[in-house]
Amino acid sequence: MSINIDVNKMGLDGIQKLFKDIPADMKRAMLRAIYDDGVEIFKASQELVPVDTGDLRASARLEPPTMSDPTVVLSYNEEHAAMVHENVKQHTFNHGKQSHYLSTPYYAVVGDPGYESRLEERINENMAKGKGISNLRGRKGRPGPLAAKKGDS
Repeated sequence: MSINIDVNKMGLDGIQKLFKDIPADMKRAMLRAIYDDGVEIFKASQELVPVDTGDLRASARLEPPTMSDPTVVLSYNEEHAAMVHENVKQHTFNHGKQSHYLSTPYYAVVGDPGYESRLEERINENMAKGKGISNLRGRKGRPGPLAAKKGDS
């Protein structure tokens, strides 16, 4: 069995309904493909997020989807995360770091014109190989070079 979806035309409600109605093996293959995209976005965001002490980068979390919820959650959990992301103070960041450290990689992956067909391809490939969500785990951000070490005050 293969999957054929039109993400752009279905909208989130349509995808949620599709997800609820598909067989478990296809669901696992879909979750794996979606999570793999999340990992790609997560890794790219870790390279772009501005680093001062490293607390913002270290606060990143990637939560995998579950069999009941196909949502992948990628978050930065410092108070100043949104302010830095939107660069409301118009800072100039060094070393290739930038604002929109989360939305830029997201749109590079999901906003690419061929995304939908590649997603379908990967879901079908995952099904053929029996790849599912069983070995997925959440990821965490890396602290920066100036982050406080354990025992530091």
